[in-house]
Amino acid sequence: MFRQLLLLLFLNVERTQSSYLNCSINTRYPLHFVGFFPCLNQWDEVGDCDRLTLTAVERAIAEINQDTNILRCFEIEMLPITVEDPVQ
Repeated sequence: MFRQLLLLLFLNVERTQSSYLNCSINTRYPLHFVGFFPCLNQWDEVGDCDRLTLTAVERAIAEINQDTNILRCFEIEMLPITVEDPVQ
């Protein structure tokens, strides 16, 4: 599902601004998202929840690249928030 998410992300970005896929290979930056991603564990088709996550990623990339002439490549990692059961 994570690969599908990244593929959908890049297809979505390609539709909005294809130049993101032509960024310099020497400009790779880690982009870490920490949050609750309930849709990453689902194997069904893309729903509204997935689109919300993809939109957040796309907006972050657009904001980072808006003030520069160098389009950065991003290594995207989505880190789920884990909540451990409290010891009673």
